[in-house]
Amino acid sequence: MEITPKTKDSRNFASYTIQNIVVKSSLNLNSNIDLKRMAKTIENANYEKSHFPGLFLRIRNSKCVVIIFKNGKLILTCFKII
Repeated sequence: MEITPKTKDSRNFASYTIQNIVVKSSLNLNSNIDLKRMAKTIENANYEKSHFPGLFLRIRNSKCVVIIFKNGKLILTCFKII
């Protein structure tokens, strides 16, 4: 998405392009998520506890990744490669 002013007459003209979107959310859970089990059962999931505490879930046919933490917190990041 590109954001530009309606008129370009001003010397203070600026143009902005959104390249990356990040969404932070959390699930209301009574217990922790078993990330090791999720990584074994979901095809595009990657979890290496020794490197990072979250599970990376790559969404097929898109440039989006969901990072899931055992406490239910989620980070969704989508980006566009130029």
